[in-house]
Amino acid sequence: MPAESREPWAEVPTGDSRFGCSDIAFVSIVAAIAFGVFYFILSQVFAEPGPIAAQPNPTPARSAAAPTAISRTASPTVTVAPAVTPTPPPKPTPTVSASLKIANTDGQGVRLRATPSTNAEILATLNEGAVVHTEDGETQADGFTWRKVRDDRGRVGWVPDRFLISS
Repeated sequence: MPAESREPWAEVPTGDSRFGCSDIAFVSIVAAIAFGVFYFILSQVFAEPGPIAAQPNPTPARSAAAPTAISRTASPTVTVAPAVTPTPPPKPTPTVSASLKIANTDGQGVRLRATPSTNAEILATLNEGAVVHTEDGETQADGFTWRKVRDDRGRVGWVPDRFLISS
């Protein structure tokens, strides 16, 4: 009968074991200790933080007084500032439509603007002596009193009232 060939890893030890019962117990104890240490480290890393102690404000000069103890039971106080409510733009004051003339421009004319502001889009330049009709309103902005007017071509915009006189 031919000799059976076996792989070395497939051999079953008989009676002469390298690990006895005491060796397996030792490995189990080491594994349990390693697991316990690993669990402790993880519990410290992911633990919820305790209350934060109030920190004193740093002062440039040191005082001679003894330092005061900081209580770990103090909780920080959060103060919420009220929201700022934006101020709405002034509403034009309704007026009765009247015919006015452009004046006091030294022949330069006045700019008809889209909104009552010196930075607003320029719709047209109205020549001195041109007749305009007041629309619904008057308002204060950029140091001027602005009047809403309509020119002879139907364009509606704003001009400072210091350039308007009764026609």
